[in-house]
Amino acid sequence: MNKIALFILLICPLIAFGQEQITVSIQERPSSQGIQPAFEVEVPQATANDAISILERTLAPRGLFGIFSKNPRLVQEKDEWIMRDVEVKKISAQALNVYAQVSAFPERIFIKIFFQEGGVFIGSKESGGATVEDATRFVRDYALAVYRDAVEKELHGEENNLRALERDLRKMGRQQNSNDRKISNMRSDNQDMRSEIRDYEMRLQRKELFDASGNEAQGMLEQHEADAKKLRKDIRSNQKKINRNERRINKFERQGNRNLREQGELMNTIDRQKIVVNEIKTKLQNIK
Repeated sequence: MNKIALFILLICPLIAFGQEQITVSIQERPSSQGIQPAFEVEVPQATANDAISILERTLAPRGLFGIFSKNPRLVQEKDEWIMRDVEVKKISAQALNVYAQVSAFPERIFIKIFFQEGGVFIGSKESGGATVEDATRFVRDYALAVYRDAVEKELHGEENNLRALERDLRKMGRQQNSNDRKISNMRSDNQDMRSEIRDYEMRLQRKELFDASGNEAQGMLEQHEADAKKLRKDIRSNQKKINRNERRINKFERQGNRNLREQGELMNTIDRQKIVVNEIKTKLQNIK
């Protein structure tokens, strides 16, 4: 048994270089059919549910008319997933019974697959070397598909994170533009109100300096005093509005300065996230 495993490891390209090494080995393992040779592989990042789902599609892929026909399904029996009498042409011309066990650990899973051809388990002394090689290649390709699926999910998640960061940056940019417009409008309003104050003060000074005597002038003096009172009120009102605007301008400027700092920090975060995405893309490309 050990000689067969060593022979296969030497002649077959069993190691696929992704970001991590994936190796298929043949080991005697317990199964529902007793101690039998298992094709064993460790897959980083993947989940047990995804591994079983991909195994089912790999063993019995749906064809063009798959929706109209009943495909074999993996059935769980205790700690095993079993598919009986399935044709896997990449391994054998005969129908196979396939038994799979998946153990999940943090950041990785361990998969053991047993192939029964007739009354013989592939990988045993009674099985042919060519069939063992085909089964090993099949398991390797399957493990790479599981690993690739896990990395694609990781990439999708990190790309979503990147898009969320970029949306936040655009939102902050819009907020900054809104604040800038508000500051510009308030400064323009203050300029107009200061101009009005200068005009009011000039008119107020003229009315305060007006001097006349006689019965005819009394009515005009009273009118001038009423006008002066209104002008003083308008000056105070404009000055209050200017002061209020200045406080709001200071507030928006502080918010703007904070916004700009946060935008700079977010840009750095986005750049780091782009590196993460590119690293995962490279990892995905290297899974071959």
